[in-house]
Amino acid sequence: MIAADTITNSVYALANENGIDTPEQFAIDVCQTHLDTYTQVSSCKAYVEEMPWRRMDILGVELNSAFINTPEAVRFAEVQQNRDDSSEVFSGFKTCVS
Repeated sequence: MIAADTITNSVYALANENGIDTPEQFAIDVCQTHLDTYTQVSSCKAYVEEMPWRRMDILGVELNSAFINTPEAVRFAEVQQNRDDSSEVFSGFKTCVS
């Protein structure tokens, strides 16, 4: 068993070290990192969503450090990776209706 805080911190560290090119690749990296790090783990599943953001605009000026979530569509990826290197990747877009 791995503590939730440990998993969260390792995901943040991985994003900081490698960046995030695509949700699919990041989910694969998360799974592979946990399989490599924890011998007691035989399979790993990661679900990643990429949400669109835009800069907040005040009186026609875009702010550098303030953003608004604009979820017209969300890109997602789910990866199931096994220790024997077999993996499945499911990905796509889901629309957000408000």
